[in-house]
Amino acid sequence: MGVYDELGKLITGKAKDLVNAQIVWAKVKDVDWDNKEMTATGVTDELDYYEVKLGIGSMVMKPKKDTLVLLAVIENQPQHTVLLYADELEERKLQVGELKLTIKDNKLKLENDSENLKDLLNDLIDKLKNAIIQTPAGPGNFSPNDIQAFTQIKQGINQLLI
Repeated sequence: MGVYDELGKLITGKAKDLVNAQIVWAKVKDVDWDNKEMTATGVTDELDYYEVKLGIGSMVMKPKKDTLVLLAVIENQPQHTVLLYADELEERKLQVGELKLTIKDNKLKLENDSENLKDLLNDLIDKLKNAIIQTPAGPGNFSPNDIQAFTQIKQGINQLLI
């Protein structure tokens, strides 16, 4: 990179200091999911953005490496840069109170501190498959076709939910 390119980057950086907030397109370099941060490079200015927060408060996103993202530099403080949007995600988490929603690997997980939707639905299907039904002729069970249908429903649940 030449002297003029470096000077251009310096001037661009100083000009951005005069603005309260910035919205920039960038490309993901790497993601630290444990710390909910990433590093990205600006598309137009090629400046690196370090320790970009993967969300604000109760919503975080894990973008795929090399994907295009939209970042907000809050109050023009690089240490307060946050991810707003990503073209491609590996995972997304949302929490409202005790309720947690995770979307990952084309599946979702819905849970709170004491229950998980997948476990509850699987338990329901298992109970139905083993249910003893009282009839006028005495105790009975679901037909083999019903048991097979319950098994298919359970497989569908397990393909959809984490």
